[in-house]
Amino acid sequence: MSENNRHPDASTSGVGKRIRCDMQDCIQPAAMRIDFHLFCLDHLVAHCHERLQKCQQQVGRSLAPSSDPISENYRFLCECASTIAGFLIARSELENIDRARLLDIMLWAAELDEKYDRPLGHCRSIAKSAAGS
Repeated sequence: MSENNRHPDASTSGVGKRIRCDMQDCIQPAAMRIDFHLFCLDHLVAHCHERLQKCQQQVGRSLAPSSDPISENYRFLCECASTIAGFLIARSELENIDRARLLDIMLWAAELDEKYDRPLGHCRSIAKSAAGS
């Protein structure tokens, strides 16, 4: 862990360490890891919206199924749906507005999944089961 990800009051013994968001100048604690980065809740929502927007723009393009953008989008949509579903299930103390923002992202990922040539049935089932819980 890098020095700038430690809480200022953290001791060197490891007690009291708090992992922070990877975004520059953000002092909020990291909520989850996605796309190989740790994000606080606000930066996670912004990052996912940006990535989902890009996925949506690429859905209509006729790319070969094995092309890099499709594979990258496939990976992101699955990671997004499963990571957020697990987080929502584990964190029952989330405020309703935060839960709604994360459910919106998860359902958007599932919707995009249906539009791709190779469906991510597993991701859709994760989103549906989490939305119903």
